[in-house]
Amino acid sequence: MQEPLRPAPQVRVTDPRAPAPRAEPEAAPAPAPAPARARVGRAPAAALLLCGAALGFGAAELLHAQRERAAERAAVEALDLRLETASEFFGSTSRGADGEVGLVRDLRVRNVGPRPVQLLGAELVGGSLATRSVDRRVPAGEPADLQLATRLHCTPGTQPSVAPPGSVLRVRARTAVGERSVDLPVPEAVLQDLQGTAGRLCGYVPVSRALVAGVDSELVRGEQLVLRLSLSSATAAPLRLLGIDLQVAGLRATVLEDRRPVRLPVQLESPALIGLVDGGFGEALRLDVDVDVTDCAALREEVDQITLGGTTPLFLLGYEVEGEDEQGSTLLDDRGGLDPLLAAACG
Repeated sequence: MQEPLRPAPQVRVTDPRAPAPRAEPEAAPAPAPAPARARVGRAPAAALLLCGAALGFGAAELLHAQRERAAERAAVEALDLRLETASEFFGSTSRGADGEVGLVRDLRVRNVGPRPVQLLGAELVGGSLATRSVDRRVPAGEPADLQLATRLHCTPGTQPSVAPPGSVLRVRARTAVGERSVDLPVPEAVLQDLQGTAGRLCGYVPVSRALVAGVDSELVRGEQLVLRLSLSSATAAPLRLLGIDLQVAGLRATVLEDRRPVRLPVQLESPALIGLVDGGFGEALRLDVDVDVTDCAALREEVDQITLGGTTPLFLLGYEVEGEDEQGSTLLDDRGGLDPLLAAACG
């Protein structure tokens, strides 16, 4: 039996100069399916995100509510008062049989808070004024007068300290949550008025206003100008006149009392009665001043300057007040007699 023919082997002849055949790219493997456990875990994560957002929104709402409650509580607790201007400033004075002086002043405050308050009292911290017992309801936006009072035990010539600079008005009041107090600044004009009134009640006058001086009369007698001065003390403290000095060149002054030369210093009489508000004056000391010309040229130059609007005073009066560190001075500007004196003495 004849065997079947075998196929002849194929021989591929390749040109060594021909390019090599391109390799086909291998296909990427298909992704492995996700494990069932990973697919199940995504749902709780999303739920947590939603829960966190809800919690954040709730916290913001809670914070907002807390702030609103705090604002409402602050409005309930608020004590917001304002001291009115000095134009609303009233007062009175009185004097007891023992010489003790009473000083009363009404200070007006306004409730500028959102709710009514109950005023309980007030005091001037730094000073000596205070209210008596007070129990007054003041609606929101309304004013109320607080009557402050003090008793002054006067030392002659001494300024009592009832309202020194920087004093504040401390007001006590009851709000919806209890008793509170607030310090209100007091305008300097009000404090100065209180100090000035107390000083006048006790006979105290600042050094600058302690001596009151004026010219009662003046006349030219021959070649001499004769002036009659009236000097009074406005302070209860002893006041001594130290000198009367001419401020115009070319003149000489001689001070006389009852036509006799006066030796300075001279003490003036203090007020016998202290006025309640305006103060009083001691009995006036009347002195004559004889003015003689010593230099016609110098006097003529002074008169020319005065005619042109110069401000040279005629006299400078120096004095001192017991208990005060500084000395005082007063100027007299009455120069009406210089022209006739120049004509009479110098032609």
